[in-house]
Amino acid sequence: MNARPRRVRRILLEPAFIHHDAKNLLTMLWTWFNADISDSPAYGGDFDKALGAIKARTIILPGQYDSYFPPVDSLYEASKIPGAECRPIPSTWGHMTLWKSGRPAVHRRGDQGRAGLEPIPF
Repeated sequence: MNARPRRVRRILLEPAFIHHDAKNLLTMLWTWFNADISDSPAYGGDFDKALGAIKARTIILPGQYDSYFPPVDSLYEASKIPGAECRPIPSTWGHMTLWKSGRPAVHRRGDQGRAGLEPIPF
């Protein structure tokens, strides 16, 4: 094993996941691979129809270079959700955009986040 994968694991992966229970991480992976909002009798596998049924105010915030959730996918999804917006976050951090070197790129205003989210400047 060369030094780069060890360094990535030590700097990025271990600090992010070492505190999680392994079963929780496996559950997150299972959800990621199996979650399908259109997999119900109401939508019959029609993903666009399922997105169109979303009533919540929606803002999708993909990282500009996120390879897991590419902005092109988020733009498509936002186009199918009534009133939704897609606001790609300019960053070279890819999927790690919201972590931005170990600190969240968004934080909650006020105690216990009562006022919602506000951006931290990049």
